Amino acid sequence: MSEEVCVLDATALLRIGDFLGVLPATYARAELGPVEFHVHPSAVEYAAMIPKRYGIEIIADGEEVYGDYTFVLSATARVSSPYRPIFMTQAFYRDVRLPMPMVAPRPELELDDSQKVAIEGDVGLAPFARSLGSHEFWPRDRWQQLVDAYHDVRFILYGVDGIDDPQYVTGANVTPFFGYTVEQAAISVRDLKTCLISVVTGLSHIAFAVRTPNIVLSSQGPWGNQPDGIRLAGDVSTLPVSLVSAELYCVMGGDRGSRVVSRPEPGKRPPPVLTDIPVDRLIPGLNRGQGVWIEGFGMVPNDLQFLRDHHFRALGLMA
Repeated sequence: MSEEVCVLDATALLRIGDFLGVLPATYARAELGPVEFHVHPSAVEYAAMIPKRYGIEIIADGEEVYGDYTFVLSATARVSSPYRPIFMTQAFYRDVRLPMPMVAPRPELELDDSQKVAIEGDVGLAPFARSLGSHEFWPRDRWQQLVDAYHDVRFILYGVDGIDDPQYVTGANVTPFFGYTVEQAAISVRDLKTCLISVVTGLSHIAFAVRTPNIVLSSQGPWGNQPDGIRLAGDVSTLPVSLVSAELYCVMGGDRGSRVVSRPEPGKRPPPVLTDIPVDRLIPGLNRGQGVWIEGFGMVPNDLQFLRDHHFRALGLMA
């Protein structure tokens, strides 16, 4: 007999990031036995990317459905705080009554490459989002200045047809990606040659799922951010172009090298290298492009102020 795993707060499923957030816990439950995954009809397009090997039966049956296990999106978000940085893919494990992983697990996707769109690019741009405050958007003129500064880089501008502006950023080196499915967008993000630059939006979570480097302009805590993101924190509306450009330069192989963090997979800790590392040694490590594995917290993002304010016992530095 199958167990029912349901998602409450169905309106949130209009956002792909929330949907991806519940997938690792759903997969973990499916590995223990047959699962019926009940979703709002609006999420069926997303559910088509669930790998068939898990044998999960997708059932689209409305908004207020409770099962053996129910994801309550708004309640689960409260487990994260600046003092306990838990990402959504970790927190949802409690809703299926399984131990929370030490590291935020990646939502595995199965993509149909026959759906690939013949638009290739080096860097993706995702300036749009549905649920951000005005201080969480990067101004349009700064996106344009960034594009203008890299004439030899092919940019892809991602947006939703009929909602976002395909002329938001323009140039001979910019190609709009509008009017395609979420799966086609995921394939495109996966195949970017360099990285995705985004605000906190669904494509950022897709970049995490498909292992594409992501420069994230974010004023949020860990819950809404993607765990592998190269996070530029603060009031996004005031971030200078030079800061974003510097990060892009590094990811493209500039003289400081890549800032992309190599993180362990869930359940696989790196071997201990250094212990009881003082903050004044952690911060130079991050500036050299290293991530820090914190016991009980997983991989800490490049948030230097957070490290200055809080002392942790680190299990090691990772290049």
